[in-house]
Order: sequence, then structure tokens, then C-alpha cells
Amino acid sequence: ADAHPSPGHPNTLGHKRGRGRHSPSLSGRGDADPHAHRARSLADRNPVPDPHPLRRRLTRDGGVKTHLGTEPATMTQPFYLAIEGVIGVGKTTLARMLQPRLGGTLVLEAFDENPFLPKFYQDPERYAFQTQLFFLLSRYRQHQAIQTHLAQGHAVISDYIFAKDPLFAQLTLQGDELDMYRRVYEVLAERVPRPTLIVYLRASPDTLMYRIALRDRPYERNMPRSYIEALAQAYDELFTQPWDIPVLTIDTDPLDFVAVDGHLDLIEDQIRRALGLAPYQPLLPLGEDGDSRA
Repeated sequence: ADAHPSPGHPNTLGHKRGRGRHSPSLSGRGDADPHAHRARSLADRNPVPDPHPLRRRLTRDGGVKTHLGTEPATMTQPFYLAIEGVIGVGKTTLARMLQPRLGGTLVLEAFDENPFLPKFYQDPERYAFQTQLFFLLSRYRQHQAIQTHLAQGHAVISDYIFAKDPLFAQLTLQGDELDMYRRVYEVLAERVPRPTLIVYLRASPDTLMYRIALRDRPYERNMPRSYIEALAQAYDELFTQPWDIPVLTIDTDPLDFVAVDGHLDLIEDQIRRALGLAPYQPLLPLGEDGDSRA
């Protein structure tokens, strides 16, 4: 459910770049892929400090690690759970599978409504700005709907965060277009609700390429590995920075939560703990007399 990446603090776009339009190659030819070059440069940037740094605690349980500032309390307000990760990692699938278990309203990114996305993959030089601006405005409209759901007392599960938008923009835009994008994003970002918990699904490029090939979307068939590698590094940079929102990081390489119920149970249990919800209790089959102990 992604298009094309800005690491660092979730509401900060990083440093300005020089003028001149970048022409990312999505053909997969050669090693000098501009997306990969930008991703390698991320480590050289100084992240903008968070004014309310997250006090981080690391715990491990299988492929799961949790960054939480304090022990979670019992929820008294509707939660807003956002699931993030690179293209093909399984964000939308996990959101769909969690919704019946956790309850709440499901808000999925409407990536297929972007008329410029297929054109971007064919000609990124020409369609990067239109594609990214459409995504930005579409994501903003969806977050206004999320705000309404929360105000009405409804929990929300989403398959992306608003802060992902500049991550992609900084990989595909430069010069005046990137400056214009920043101005619009900074105005809109102040008006969107913040998640209660972010679940970051990680996967290796090998796993991501396999899953992308498995779902076989036509406009993703020629997506080069270097682009996925650049995205994976940009996402890692984004989520290794301090956040003042709890972030649950899950390594999905050894997990198959679609085919293995135990893997989904593990993920759900970690999310419930982070949200301060009661542990998952599967329904027991009823006996003939209606006694669940039968």
C-alpha cells in the first residue's frame, strides 16, 4: 500500500536539498540506483531531536521488541493502532486480521485510488510530484476521518502512519518541488491525530521481494531490488530515532501470521500488552448442552 522515503522525527522533513530534479530509475538496470544512493546518505544526516524524547526500554520475545516509555496502563480512551513497514511486508493483511480480534474501525490506505501511481512506476521523473501530492492529500483526508472516529469513541486500526509520506517524498522529489511539498506537509501534519501505538513490521529485502512477487500487482512487477533496499534502510532510520509514541518493532522474516495461528497470536498478545488491553482469549467450542467446558 505504498508508492515511493524522509527519515528522522515523524513531523520533520530533514534538510533542504539543492535544486534540480532527480530522475530515479525504476528499471533495475545497473548499480547506481538513485534511491539506494539517497538511502545510504541517511546515516550522514543529523536527526532533528524530539522535544519529548521517548524513554526507551527494550524487551525481546521471539521476533518482537518493544520500545515503550512506561508500563502501559489500562485504556480509558479509544486506541489508534497504526501498522507500518516497507512495501510488501504485510501491513494491510495484518490490519485486516487484527480488526476482528481487537475491534474498532479499519482504515486502509487507498493507494489504488491514485491515478498517477502506475504512471510513476513507468516514468518517475515526470510523475513523482503529482503522485506524492495526491498521496499526501488522500492520507490527510483519511486522517480527518480517523479523528472523527476517535472523537465518537471508536478505536481505529490503520495500515500506515501520516509520517510515512515525507519519507517517500524525500526519495523521489528535489529542488522546488520538494520545497513546495515540505510547506504543504508541515501545515497538514499539525492537524492529524497521533497513533496510540505504532507497529513497525520489518523484513529483509529478500523476504520483501518474495512477498511482492507473490501478490503480483502489475505495476510492481518491474520494481528493482535496489528501490526496496533503499526503502528498508529509510524505514529503519525512521524507527531507530526516538519517538514520543510507543513503537512495537516486529521482525517478520521468521513469521507467517497468515498461515500460522500461533504467530498471529504472538503479535496480537504483544500489541495488547503495549495498549494495556486484556490478553487475547480464544473462544472455546460449545458442547451440545451449551457448556464451553465440553
